[in-house]
Amino acid sequence: MGVLLDQYERPIPSTATVKRKATLDAVLKARFDAAVTNAENAKHWAMADSLDANSAASPLVRQTLRNRARYEFNNNSFLKGIVLTLANLLIGRGPRLRVLTENKELNYFVEAEFAKWAKKIDLAGKLRAMRIARVNDGEAFAHQITNPRLSTRVQLDICLTEAEQFSHPYSKAVDEDHVDGIEFDKYGNPVNYIRLRYHPGGLSSLKSGHDTLSASDVIHWFRVERPGQRRGIPETTPALPLFSQVRRWELAVVAAAETAADFAAVMYTDLPPGEEAVEINPDAAMEIERRTMPVLPYGWKMSQFKAEQPGTTFKEFQGCMWGEAARCILMPYNVAAGNSSGFNFASGRLDSHGFTVFLEIERDDCERRVADPIYEWWLDEALLIPGYLPGTEDEKSQLLDAHSWGWDSAQPTIDQAKQANANLTRLKTGTASRESILRQDFNVDIDDHDKRAAEDFGVDVPTYRKMVASAVFGLPAEPVEVTEDEEEEEEVDV
Repeated sequence: MGVLLDQYERPIPSTATVKRKATLDAVLKARFDAAVTNAENAKHWAMADSLDANSAASPLVRQTLRNRARYEFNNNSFLKGIVLTLANLLIGRGPRLRVLTENKELNYFVEAEFAKWAKKIDLAGKLRAMRIARVNDGEAFAHQITNPRLSTRVQLDICLTEAEQFSHPYSKAVDEDHVDGIEFDKYGNPVNYIRLRYHPGGLSSLKSGHDTLSASDVIHWFRVERPGQRRGIPETTPALPLFSQVRRWELAVVAAAETAADFAAVMYTDLPPGEEAVEINPDAAMEIERRTMPVLPYGWKMSQFKAEQPGTTFKEFQGCMWGEAARCILMPYNVAAGNSSGFNFASGRLDSHGFTVFLEIERDDCERRVADPIYEWWLDEALLIPGYLPGTEDEKSQLLDAHSWGWDSAQPTIDQAKQANANLTRLKTGTASRESILRQDFNVDIDDHDKRAAEDFGVDVPTYRKMVASAVFGLPAEPVEVTEDEEEEEEVDV
């Protein structure tokens, strides 16, 4: 029997084949258990919605989450310790600018002047405050201002503002071009930020007024978790119910223990109904003298409350809850609790590995979205000061791109001897340089370090570096040249 072919010489399926295929497609539909709604899971999934990122995080929702996250932060010592630990480990003493142009004199000058300016405005403290705001508010805002009271040549200052103040003064619908005080162009880039002059919850909340700031003058730091997301929500949002549960159980345990301790003993009778026992006032209290055996009325017995709180599972429950709550910022339990008594050294380091990677990613994000714009603001003003920066115009034009940042070690070394041996091995095998080790582990510049170290040993920098190379690779150090004056002094001493 012949087979019908189409214009491409492919077999044309018969009508029966088409019907059979349609039937199979109807039967072989995929099935996902998580997509099934029944009486058991209906309540659990009742709040699931299909809102986009900005509608789900509406101004009212973000305000509620901010208020609750700040309340918990101010009243929960565990949460406060977790957030402060994160800010301290991430920011440390602040990023250190390293300029990488070919003009070393220009590099040293810019690094020193920027460090002096950063210390005057407390840049490290402001960066830590911004990281804390990211946890509690979900986002941190900063914009540049001029502070004439600064003693540095560059009078740029960084002004931090809470999330409530970046909002539209009038009720405005959320759309693609306007999201709660931020105006965007058709490509999704922020153009303007609307900043209220007075905090809505401040003493001057009845006053009005707002300023429109260019997006180039504002830093908006938050974690993007959904496509199209324009504003951030508190990073502790998933953990807020857990914190309240732990606190309620802790209060219940303390209350139960106090109740058991308040009553030294109780009197009761187990006589059957109808039996006569000495009648006593049920509301009366009897004082028990120490080291005595009181005689009870006929028919009455004495019993003490058993102190059954805290239970044997209280510590385990508390640890599991704190570990779960800290997972939303990828912090291991021993770091979050400040207690590594149940860990050995290897397991403690292993559990902290993922957190260390998280800190490195966060630092890269901080450099791109916070530190680099601040350096650009500082450099723009420094270049406008006549004769302030040394070097040619071509060298100055390289300052913005030719730079990097140094940070304190994200995971401080505990065993100094092991770390020193590891660094020595890396130097010998060529997998690291002294510059990378000094910058990564100690956050110091190699030229500054070698200059100070050479002065300590009374030699010049090239001689000191040859001495270090000799110590690392076992090479014979070149003899130090002795001047004629030093030879005469040696002869006199002899």
